[in-house]
Order: sequence, then C-alpha cells, then structure tokens
Amino acid sequence: MTTLGPDGTYASQGVKKFFPDADVKFVATISQVLDAGKMGKVIVLPLENSIEGTVRLSWDGMLDRRLKLCGIFKLPVHHVLGTKSRSLRAVKKVVSHPQAISQCRKFIEKNMPGAKIEYVGSTAEAAARARRSASTAAIASEYACDVYELPILKKGIEDEKGNVTIFGVAGLARLGEIFPKNEKNEMHVVVTPRQNMPGLLFNILKPFNDHKVDLTRLESRPTRKKLGEYRFLLSFRLENVGRVDKVLKILKKNYKVDILGESVSLN
Repeated sequence: MTTLGPDGTYASQGVKKFFPDADVKFVATISQVLDAGKMGKVIVLPLENSIEGTVRLSWDGMLDRRLKLCGIFKLPVHHVLGTKSRSLRAVKKVVSHPQAISQCRKFIEKNMPGAKIEYVGSTAEAAARARRSASTAAIASEYACDVYELPILKKGIEDEKGNVTIFGVAGLARLGEIFPKNEKNEMHVVVTPRQNMPGLLFNILKPFNDHKVDLTRLESRPTRKKLGEYRFLLSFRLENVGRVDKVLKILKKNYKVDILGESVSLN
C-alpha cells in the first residue's frame, strides 16, 4: 500500500488505523502516490478537507490514470504545536505543511506573531525538523510528535475544531474487489458534456431528482481543453441500484461518463 509520507503524516495515521497489517510504502507527493496506483499498487490519498475543500489533484489524477476509488474514510484533524521550546515566546520559527499553517493561522498570529513561517512538504517532515532545533516549532499531529519523539507544547491549536480530512483507497480496476461489492454505498463519476448549451447543468441534475437518487458531491472542473468548458464531478448514494442504473443510462446517452468507482465507507 502506498501513501503520503514520511511516517507521521495524517495519511499514514489513517492507513495504520484502517489497515494495521498493511506493508506501507511512503512517497513525497500526491502525483507519486497516483503513479504507484497506475503501477498496480493499492493507494491511499487525500480527497477533501472540511476547511480547505477538495484536493483536485487527487480527483483529476485518478481520472487521468484510470484508477478506481473503492473505499473512503474520514480522519479528524487535530493539530498540536510540537517543540523543544519551553514557552511560546522562545519559538522563533514555525514549520509545517501549507494547509496546516493555514488551519492554525489565528493561533500563530495571536501567540507567536514574530515567528518566521517555513513551509515543508508534510506535517511529519515538520516534526522531524523541529526535533533538530530548540527554537523551532512544528504544527503536526500527536501521532507525528510521538513518531519523532518531539515534546508537545500545546494541543488543539487548529482554528476550526470540526476539521476533518476524507481519504480515498484506490487502485486499478482489477483491484476493485478489495472490499465486498455488497458493502459499496457511494458511486463517483465525471460527466463531460459534448458541447456547452443553456440549461446544461439543470439537464445533468434532473435525472437525479426524477429518480430520487441522493447526490453527495457536485463540483465543476475545467476540461483543460478550452477556456470556459467544464466537466462535472458527481458522487451519489447507492441506496437503490435500479434507480442509479436509470440515471446512468440517461447520462450516458447525452454525455461522456467516466465512472471513478464505487466506494465503501470505512468509518
């Protein structure tokens, strides 16, 4: 199984929680995770954060590489300030991933207004760096601080307490049986119109209303072919397979439909 590393990231924390017996390989970027999926590995990657929104590189990458999403889990994000410093005043530099810095901006401005901000590739890397300097603090998870034996000065420093990240388990089509079929409860598709026209989005959504299929995600994404042309990422419940089949039949008749997979919720 491949995910974002090094060990100590929120992704690695999720993998160890839901796949404790997995042989895990860590890579540095989402693109590298996706490439591992294309090579036949099972991958775990972030799909959405409740504060920062959709991780578009993950969704676009799965479509481009023809990977199938087969599982989803949610992981609460609770940031801590890890440092060898004994007080907030002694912290001269704060290091972390850009999203973690953004999610703790108010805490930083209030408690360490003069500290230099340094962005790194992951919260785990931040913890490793803070361990080497008494005047550096990392914004990371308790798990990362435990991995790198970094003392925790403050807990719960995130600005929004309901912070959650959704992760996806994906792979090639032949890896779609990681979870039993009868447990799948959500489908994910990309709908690409053949041409732009008035009422386009209404016409895409109408079958879901007509056949009482519950949409859980609707996002527009550029086609990357022409300015002003979009495709649509849709997720919906699989509570009634017959109704879903009717919706898909209508969509496929009028648009290009790529199925990104059917997923089971692991939470």
